[in-house]
Amino acid sequence: MFKIKRSLKLSISGCLVVLIVGGCSSLPKDYDAPSTSAVTQDSSSSFGQLFKPAYEAHPDKSAFYLLDTAKSAYLARIAIAEVAEKTIDAQYYEWKGDTAGIILANRLRLAAERGVRVRILLDDLTSYGHDRGLAVLNSHPNMEIKLFNPLGRRHISSLSRNLSMTVQLDRMTNRMHNKIFAVDNHVAIMGGRNIGDIYFGLSDKFNFRDMDLFAAGPIATEISESFDHYWNSPWAVPLEEVGIKIPPEKKLAKLRDRMEASYEAELTRFPYPLDFDKKDVLKHLEEIEADFIWAEGEVLSDPVGKSMNDEIGKESPSPIILRLRELGENVKNEALFVSPYLILTRAEIESLTRYIQKGITFKILTNSMITSNSMPVIAHYRKTRKRILETGAQLYEVRPDAVARERHSAHPELNIKHSLHAKIVVLDRKHVFIGTFNLDPRSRYLNTEVGLLVHSPVLSEQVAQSIEKDLQPVNSWRLSLKDQNQLQWTGVIDGEEIHYTSDPKPGFMRRLKSGFFSVLPIKGQL
Repeated sequence: MFKIKRSLKLSISGCLVVLIVGGCSSLPKDYDAPSTSAVTQDSSSSFGQLFKPAYEAHPDKSAFYLLDTAKSAYLARIAIAEVAEKTIDAQYYEWKGDTAGIILANRLRLAAERGVRVRILLDDLTSYGHDRGLAVLNSHPNMEIKLFNPLGRRHISSLSRNLSMTVQLDRMTNRMHNKIFAVDNHVAIMGGRNIGDIYFGLSDKFNFRDMDLFAAGPIATEISESFDHYWNSPWAVPLEEVGIKIPPEKKLAKLRDRMEASYEAELTRFPYPLDFDKKDVLKHLEEIEADFIWAEGEVLSDPVGKSMNDEIGKESPSPIILRLRELGENVKNEALFVSPYLILTRAEIESLTRYIQKGITFKILTNSMITSNSMPVIAHYRKTRKRILETGAQLYEVRPDAVARERHSAHPELNIKHSLHAKIVVLDRKHVFIGTFNLDPRSRYLNTEVGLLVHSPVLSEQVAQSIEKDLQPVNSWRLSLKDQNQLQWTGVIDGEEIHYTSDPKPGFMRRLKSGFFSVLPIKGQL
């Protein structure tokens, strides 16, 4: 009798799991979502008129401008949204519901109020929990929001969602890590930043050091095409199809009032100046136009659903890394790599040796144990440090107390910790890549990524000089091998050179977590 009851319980449990997960087993398919695309570049638009002489003076080239501080990166997004006349396309892995997220979302809503079509594509994994705000924005006739690779309908319980994620591990790991902010198919901002306080120097706990590029001209069409490719794919699902429906008018009105009140409250304490209008933005762009760098560029973008794509899958890496490797074959003097998450393959470490034997300088900047926000990555990165140094490459780890953190914080007077989030490659100071691609297995095989590759000695030099500042001993620890075996960290504090023979100041719990994650077989998921 006991065996029968136990079997019955197991059968019922199994059926419940099937029922819970069954509705989440695949992407929604049978729904009506008409395809939309970027508008054609219009020379009569405000951006078209502003850049028309420059376009004619630099045929077949695009304009680039480095956004190297948190303040400039945020205000640039607000500014071009203010000028938008036809479209705003925003594609992000994460859009937080904090000060930065609230203000930018409401600026897009205001753009929609004046007739601009706004399309927002977010990854499902990080947007979970923001359904009310998404529904309110989506209720505007000029705004549409889609979720990338949704893991089930939103009305299901967190338990059901977690079960679905566990059962569908292959699909769950296929996340959209892209970051694009494009306006009127004329201008765009791309780089490593998501939308949130920590990416724009607004947090009072820790802020990321990141980097973006403003781009205008023909490259904007390529950027818009990349957005459209994702937006119109089966992986991008309208909110309604995952159960995020527009609430009844009475409730919607209350939610709108609440959103407006939150927006007004955030404005009163916002540290960056927002008292500019379209006329001010166009005037400023005209003033800095002489600083634009005109060059040839490429949008490097992964195929949608990369890890589920038979042509890519887990056997072949991202086309982004393949293009960078192709350029790397012709490097003669120097390569600079910045990656907050760094797990090099054995083959990549061996190739470092070959390059360095040819006299090529390799400098790599990544997070230290204390600055990283991913202990699993740090745990597996630590296993490779000695091998990287043995190749002759120069390895640096960002300090939480970096002097440079003041440039990336709205509150430089506070002792706010500093962490690395930028993803950059500079080759021979002729080619520069800025985007979302990390030097880790997740970016190679799982997440979709995107970035700008610019062929310009001028821009490459600007980015290289910025990186060199980050490598200074007041901003990063330089690692070396003492007595050919012992790791050593060297930095400068109050003008005095300081050395450590173990990870500087990570604390007991971080060391414990690192040791725990280092023995788990999860390297391919990092």
